[in-house]
Amino acid sequence: MTKQIPVRISRRSGLAALAFCVLASASALAAWTPSGAAGDLIVLQGDQLRAHIAPQRGGGMVGLEFRYKGQWIELLYRGMDFSPTSDWDGKAPILWPATGRNAAIDPASNAKKPGWIANGTFYPMPIHGFARDLPWTVVGETETAAGKTVTLSLGDNPQTRKLYPFGFKVTTTYTVGKNTVTIRQQVHAAENNVGPMPFSIGNHMTYNVPLVPGGDAGAVTFDTPATKRLLLDDGGIPTGASVPFEVAAPLPLTQLGTRKAWSLTGFPKDAVWVKVIDPSGLTLAVSHRESRSPAGDPVFFNLWGDPQRGFFAPEPWAGKQNSLVTQDGTVRLDPGADFDWTIIVTLN
Repeated sequence: MTKQIPVRISRRSGLAALAFCVLASASALAAWTPSGAAGDLIVLQGDQLRAHIAPQRGGGMVGLEFRYKGQWIELLYRGMDFSPTSDWDGKAPILWPATGRNAAIDPASNAKKPGWIANGTFYPMPIHGFARDLPWTVVGETETAAGKTVTLSLGDNPQTRKLYPFGFKVTTTYTVGKNTVTIRQQVHAAENNVGPMPFSIGNHMTYNVPLVPGGDAGAVTFDTPATKRLLLDDGGIPTGASVPFEVAAPLPLTQLGTRKAWSLTGFPKDAVWVKVIDPSGLTLAVSHRESRSPAGDPVFFNLWGDPQRGFFAPEPWAGKQNSLVTQDGTVRLDPGADFDWTIIVTLN
């Protein structure tokens, strides 16, 4: 195993609402967020792909290399780069139990704050949840016919219950095959929970654009079979309105704008995917499937990035912004129940 350099996890910058959200939730996490001490990385290597997994840094994938014309190229934005930054840190953090922002009225102050209400009690909630800020436990490493695999686990504790009053266990299994990375996650609701456990789940995987160094970011395109785009307000919260969305032919990433989220839904059954197409001939496809669909009108891909700064995030989601508050876009697990979600990243 290689050693991880100390890293400071950053948030997206630029919106005052986001800065408020981060600052408000920082105090709740301060006592239990990783302190900055180095941890071990787990390396899973296949014929054409090599993934670096960081259990102590939110269980995320922090590097993904592809063998291209005999050379290893890093696909993840800021992959294996752990130098401090005040901008987006990139990589592929796990988003749970929330995707995007949640904001609710705190009964104690009658003020709207980053968080949500469960059983009449207000709980703070960081943007994209807390799983990406916590150390995960390695529970197994294997090598199968499908590829090399590692499984990580995260469970509840007294600190998580200050944000999320449920017992849970989340496992994440990474498998690297010849030209694919499969990320399978299972969420288990504790049998002694009082009532259903709501959550949204996602991954903020962020890729370098162009995919191949030396190319033209402006020439990189994307494709997807989504048919609807949900509209957001200036704070990144769904307005309830939507517009038709169609990609008749691959569109330039630059058409999405700079750091503006495009929340997509309306996918055909068994065709939930986004492809990033580099003019070099390299194509990256992200697809996913879940064991049960979230309630309401969920987001299945949240597109976000800044191609001119060299990154694009086709975020796979099974959830929605503000879902803990509205319950629109949540999975609700009864006590003792399980939810399965699988992401597949393919390089061709």
